[in-house]
Amino acid sequence: MTTELREEASHSIQRKKYWIGCIQYFLACREKKAYDLYLEMKFLKVSAVCSPSMRSTSLPSL
Repeated sequence: MTTELREEASHSIQRKKYWIGCIQYFLACREKKAYDLYLEMKFLKVSAVCSPSMRSTSLPSL
């Protein structure tokens, strides 16, 4: 195996690792965002129930 081929092979492996890392990061981000949004909605529901007078001001416009 020539050094050129070997370099090309290791480069493609590096590229695969990079893309896999990117995809994992993206999925983790999306999960965290979804979870954060879920917590936020839960919190807004609780605060809306706790203080009906604050409901109109505490809810952000979506």
